[in-house]
Amino acid sequence: MREQLSSPDPIIFTPPKLEHLASNKWWCWLSPASPVRFESETEMPARWRYAEWLRAPELNANGVSRGKGIYLWLLDLPSGHYRFVHVGISAEGESTLAERTKHHLRRQRVVDDKEPGDRIHLWRDSPFPPFGSLGEDLRSNASERIKAGVDFLSKLRIMFIYPDPYVPERSTGDIKRLEGLIARSAAYLLDTRDREEGLHWETTNTLGATQHPPETYEDRLPATAREVADCLNKALSDLRQAETAMMPNEPRRLHR
Repeated sequence: MREQLSSPDPIIFTPPKLEHLASNKWWCWLSPASPVRFESETEMPARWRYAEWLRAPELNANGVSRGKGIYLWLLDLPSGHYRFVHVGISAEGESTLAERTKHHLRRQRVVDDKEPGDRIHLWRDSPFPPFGSLGEDLRSNASERIKAGVDFLSKLRIMFIYPDPYVPERSTGDIKRLEGLIARSAAYLLDTRDREEGLHWETTNTLGATQHPPETYEDRLPATAREVADCLNKALSDLRQAETAMMPNEPRRLHR
């Protein structure tokens, strides 16, 4: 059966009030399914083809996948909730949502031990339901990484937040600021231990590679992270037209 071409229409996105942004109007969009469809789940690497919105972006999503903005990788969970995993941007040069998505997907296929590619996780519903745990990185586990990669990508959905119109001199800075804010808020809320300990990281962003929010950000935790979570959870619920969430609005620390 031919893959459905239609995608949900974008909706207006209201950014967190704590972040001053020059761009006046924002939209968000959620992919209707995983960005890949598997042809074989047993071969190394597993064979897939890109979803229709990546192969023919002009046919749907109002051209969203050609745009510049902030993309969130979410796992579609059996409970009806989603699970935040990663935030990235398409902001400069020829970068687009489709181009960045394909780049990440190619990195998921890497099986050379000398070039391990992107992190691969097998999501589990415990501890801390309903968002569960990403568990250990399985890139170096030859017996588990195929299963984990197929399971991960089968659950994957992409939420895209973008300014309209995109004006490089102001929108690029806005996109980078929002990425840094989301990355740090998600890590604070989902990680089970402080990052400097190097244990139990529950998001895949390298925080030092994202723009650091203003100094007042740290002073306002956990209120800042809660506002970001509430903002993103509301947008996701509006897109799904059902109550859902991608992250908690309280930290899951095993200790403070």
